[in-house]
Amino acid sequence: MDLTRSASELLELRRDFNSGAVRSLDEVPVTIILEDGTRYSHEGELTFSDVAVDPMTGSYALRVVVPNPDNLLMPGMYVRALLANAVLEKGLLVPQQGVLRDAKGDASAMVVNNEGLVDRRALHVSRTVGDKW
Repeated sequence: MDLTRSASELLELRRDFNSGAVRSLDEVPVTIILEDGTRYSHEGELTFSDVAVDPMTGSYALRVVVPNPDNLLMPGMYVRALLANAVLEKGLLVPQQGVLRDAKGDASAMVVNNEGLVDRRALHVSRTVGDKW
């Protein structure tokens, strides 16, 4: 299965690797989400990542091998792929309903600080995991 990923996501991932914020995984598991939103029952594995960015789309190619014993996956089928190519050591999952967005779309949350007072904290959210950011 051939996939594409945004070059900006690749740059962010490389910055996080270089800063030590994330660590690499030896194997990259891939979860496939089918067009109807259900999770495919077999996990895939990343086998190839392109070394060039397509200037027309700003993305690069990935190849994933996914078992397909029931022939459920067909050529041309639209799916989403969730790649776990790094572990964010100090990352948190936050319930979506607890995240606020301002007029610019910037995310924040209200948290209780060390003095017991409520503070607004800016968040960097990248994707959803179930019902959490």
